Amino acid sequence: MGMKSDGTIVSTACLYPDWNKGQCGIDKNWVDIIQPHGCTGQDSLGLKSDGTVIGIGRNHEGMLNVQDWDLIGNSATLVLEPDSAAPVIGDTLCIDVNVQDVSGLYAAAFDLVYDPAVLSYESASEGNLLNADSGATFFNASLLNNDPANGTLVTGVSRVADIGTVSGSGTIATACFAVMGGSGSGTSVSLDNAYFEGADQGSVVDLTPGENPTIPVEIGIPQNLVVSDSGTLGQLNLSWDAAPDASGYEIYRADASGGEFTLLGTSTGTGYEDANCILTSVSYVYKLKAISASGTTTGEYSGEASGTAAGLAGDINRDNRVDGRDLSILARAFNTTENDADYQCLANLDRTGTIDGDDLVILTASFGSQL
Repeated sequence: MGMKSDGTIVSTACLYPDWNKGQCGIDKNWVDIIQPHGCTGQDSLGLKSDGTVIGIGRNHEGMLNVQDWDLIGNSATLVLEPDSAAPVIGDTLCIDVNVQDVSGLYAAAFDLVYDPAVLSYESASEGNLLNADSGATFFNASLLNNDPANGTLVTGVSRVADIGTVSGSGTIATACFAVMGGSGSGTSVSLDNAYFEGADQGSVVDLTPGENPTIPVEIGIPQNLVVSDSGTLGQLNLSWDAAPDASGYEIYRADASGGEFTLLGTSTGTGYEDANCILTSVSYVYKLKAISASGTTTGEYSGEASGTAAGLAGDINRDNRVDGRDLSILARAFNTTENDADYQCLANLDRTGTIDGDDLVILTASFGSQL
């Protein structure tokens, strides 16, 4: 007995050819076979793609009484797969309802249950499994009682009329949600009232549910960071739009020339005044990270923005002149580094962390200038 690639069965030998119902009696009903089995040399069984079993042979011990066998081997695994492992507040999160290794599937129905305080339903679409052979399907998805507060999306999809079933793995449906809150914690999504139907109405396909995913939600991202000159020598002002669910912000700064970002400070509002050793005529780059109510900063950085403080390069004492007073400050701190007691950060004109001859060159270039 052999199985062709199209699921038909052929037999080329017969142990007892005088038995008309021996295993050589395989006929036109032996189609859509996914697993043939020769029992004794006198009897044969075949598992069809719709989960039913066909048998032929002598049946001398009742081994072919398989007419009531249905959905054999028809155990599918349900898996919920979000498209993001850690969405950010403001993102759209889509969740696939996937089935693995299903056999003889005609229809599916289920509720997708979620936390409406964290997720807000946006849309749902049919997946690629039940219409894998381009067969016609019906698909519906709607909030339970049309009430978002229920946090339940009722979903159903079915093949149409007598077009048979499908087998394999794929997506039943995809649901998309706006991420609204819940930063610093996880939100769970689960299936309820799941029902998978086989070839006959009321025939149930056994399901092995996978683990319901718990999706960590990260805090939103601050937007529209702007850096501007404050009008005060040695100070830059920052402003930005609030991030959803943020209790504060970390401010990071780097030299525009490519230095590393370091944590500058924090703010509970949407603004910050940076007077932390700002050198005039030097550009700085900033970025932010939001802080959640629990104190975590797991979200992404904001976009970067840069600014330059007005003034004269070399004006160490901030009097809008470069003269002997500035030269004296630099001289007293000469050859010191950032960890030294006599170090003067405003005299480190080249931002290397050491006050040396290079800083003197910058001051000398502007010496005698006045605004």
